Amino acid sequence: MGDDARFLETLREERAIMDTLHQYCHAVDYGLEDAYVGAFTDDAVFDVRKPTGETLHREVGRDELAAYLAKYPKPPSRYNKHFMMDPMIELDDDSATVHSYFLAMRNGDDNKPIVGSFGRYIDRLVKVDGRWRIAERIAEVEAS
Repeated sequence: MGDDARFLETLREERAIMDTLHQYCHAVDYGLEDAYVGAFTDDAVFDVRKPTGETLHREVGRDELAAYLAKYPKPPSRYNKHFMMDPMIELDDDSATVHSYFLAMRNGDDNKPIVGSFGRYIDRLVKVDGRWRIAERIAEVEAS
């Protein structure tokens, strides 16, 4: 494969990875269960913790992920917006590591937007049946 073809393939893979990460954000904000669990592998781990390592919550596998989403506040009772920014993607064949920042906003009591939390994601993705999925997501909540 020539340099141009390799470059284009890298861009294609990075774009597909970003699509999965954005799918997570939209799905969690609107309670879209199929899209939410579809962003993960069957045995995925979602570990939400403080930077000290203290676990806030942890889900393993699609059943636990679906149960978590079912309890997560969603419209119209609360509007959430998850933003994923500044991703740094490292590709290694059919696996990838992505470090990014997140900002989670929600509507407050007066319906004005407030910061719910922010921090960073440390994601490990794998390609399953030609599609990138999150195998492990560590969300380090730096402020909430």
